[in-house]
Amino acid sequence: MKLPRVTQVTVLIMGSFLFASVELWAGVGLFTTKSMSERRIPMSLSAILCARPATADDLFKNGMFDAQVQVVRLNPKGTSKVSLQQSQERAKKLASDHEQGAYAHGLCADGGAWVMALPVADAVKVEGESLKIPVALNRTCAAGTLKASFVPEAKGRSLALTIAKNNVATLPNLRGYAAISCVLNQNRNGGPRELALVPVAGASIDATEIGKKAFAKIEGSLAAWVNEKRKLENLPALLENNDLSNAARSLVGKKMILHNVEALTAMRKVLNANGIEPQGEDRVQGRDINELAGLLWISPSHRDLILSPSADVMGVALNNDDSGQFAVIVVGKKSGGAVAKRMTK
Repeated sequence: MKLPRVTQVTVLIMGSFLFASVELWAGVGLFTTKSMSERRIPMSLSAILCARPATADDLFKNGMFDAQVQVVRLNPKGTSKVSLQQSQERAKKLASDHEQGAYAHGLCADGGAWVMALPVADAVKVEGESLKIPVALNRTCAAGTLKASFVPEAKGRSLALTIAKNNVATLPNLRGYAAISCVLNQNRNGGPRELALVPVAGASIDATEIGKKAFAKIEGSLAAWVNEKRKLENLPALLENNDLSNAARSLVGKKMILHNVEALTAMRKVLNANGIEPQGEDRVQGRDINELAGLLWISPSHRDLILSPSADVMGVALNNDDSGQFAVIVVGKKSGGAVAKRMTK
């Protein structure tokens, strides 16, 4: 059997990890996918996935509000078309490899196919002032870890939303973004994962104008954008710290949106020894610097970290290849002994 050639494009994926007490790192569990569900995708989005790499905006406009989505394009090999069975098997493997709970797949007119991995089988929906959360998440998430939050579009930190017994949360009367997160039952040592990001009241995902400015380094442009956002909140600028930059570079290489607890534990020990108390790290992948910044801004957990009032230092690293740009931002507080310098454009 001729196997299809693979082109991977990853869109709308992000991960945020807030460092807490040492007890968080006790034990590292292995993820095992007990069950996965096939999810139906709108035909309008399927047509896009066959024609070109989808953007975060494409997903949002087609009712896909998942915060972690992987998409792979399967290209035909010679005259051999990708079969429905091949696309389904590849979609299941993609979901398993990325610790996701759902998959989708579809055939294209050129003989190729697309496959997708998603965190949950059912979409989160906004109806009026209500955020409707799939009941299935009550089984997917560890007890007591399901949370809903909201950030306004223009500025401000996140607001916690109360989830009622009917799995509905009432949204504030503001333009912005609602998020759902939890700790997965299947990987409780992996920390909380953001599962959905939903634009509310017509909010746009194009939350930045960073592309209109010229910077010598893309890492510098992302750091400068962070400090511009902090300035709007009357927060002091974060200074570049060599130790945090090295930590970010150590995490950015494999472009993994899922957090490796062992690696983060080792990183924390090194930073503590150098007089840095890490507060957390954000990971995001997109087509360009605009999408990276936009995705960071619409995520409550990511925004809260870069707007941390107690933080004073950060490190930024970026990995760029054909599938897009992947960035890691590590934020912390300097407790003494480490040397910081201002981020330069």
